[in-house]
This record gives sequence, C-alpha cells and structure tokens, in this order.
Amino acid sequence: MRCCAVALLLISMLGGCGGGANWYKPLELGSPTDNLGLELDLTNSTQQQYARYQVRTDGTVLFWGGTDAVFDRVTWKGTLDAEQAEELAELVRGGDWLTDPPRGDGEGDDIWTISVLEPERRRDFIVHGHAIRVDEVWALLQLAASVRFQDVLDALPRADIDTLPQLQQDSSEEEDL
Repeated sequence: MRCCAVALLLISMLGGCGGGANWYKPLELGSPTDNLGLELDLTNSTQQQYARYQVRTDGTVLFWGGTDAVFDRVTWKGTLDAEQAEELAELVRGGDWLTDPPRGDGEGDDIWTISVLEPERRRDFIVHGHAIRVDEVWALLQLAASVRFQDVLDALPRADIDTLPQLQQDSSEEEDL
C-alpha cells in the first residue's frame, strides 16, 4: 500500500505540483490573489482519497478529484470571490509558507504536495499528516468549490408550507388503503 502511495506521489509531482508551473502567470494589475499561485495536492492511499486544487493569479480555481486527480482530468473550474482570494493570500502569506512552510504532525496517511508561487519566488514542499494552516486552506478551497453542487441542489424539490399538509394527507390516505 505504501508503494502505491509513493508511486502516486511521484506521478503527481511529475505531472502536477512538482512539474513546471507553466500555469502560473502573474498579472500586471488586478490580481485578486495579489499574484499568489497555489497548487495543493492531497493523497491518502489508505482511504483512496486523491484531490488537487490549483489557484491561479486571476482567481481561477481548478479542482481534480478521485480518479480525475490520478489521471490529471480537471473535474471542476470556478473562481474565488474577492473575500476568498484575500483570505487565501492571508492564510498562505500569514503562515509564511514561502520561507517556513508548514510541517505536518505525521498523524494519519494524508500526504500534501504543495507549490506556492509568486512572481519572484516559488516554494515546493510536502506535508505529512495535518497542519492547521493547510487544513484551513483546504477548507476554504472546499467551500469555494462547493458551488459545483448548486445546480443539483437547485433541482431538488423544495419544502413548501402550503403543500406539506397535502402531502401528509395523501400519505395517510395511502396507509388507510
């Protein structure tokens, strides 16, 4: 099992985080992330969990999940709003990831391969287990990407106070039969 995790980690480093950052393009003006680029790659072979987020300087977020992460197929593409972009930059820069990256607690099987980019600097590192700032960035990106489920949620029937009594009456009539 560990061999599988190491192999997937190497694949992700060659094709994902560790590869050339040809996706990173600083903007002259108006970068919502203040020209911060981030790639966050999670591998947990025990739970068969594989995911990657990439945040570009224009606020675009790409997400790869499950087998899409393994086979490098983008699952979802969206955009951080201004508040999310500012919070992400604060978490990464405030956590000093470019000079003193987070260290994991070594607990569990999570392996985070992370690349942080700015116009004149780049830092690649690996975190084993959990680190508070990594967990906070992960939660922020998960929340931002949750909009991909909005169409499904919007299509679900809505509870309505006027139809609820009718539905209850219909179900009680069926029980009487």
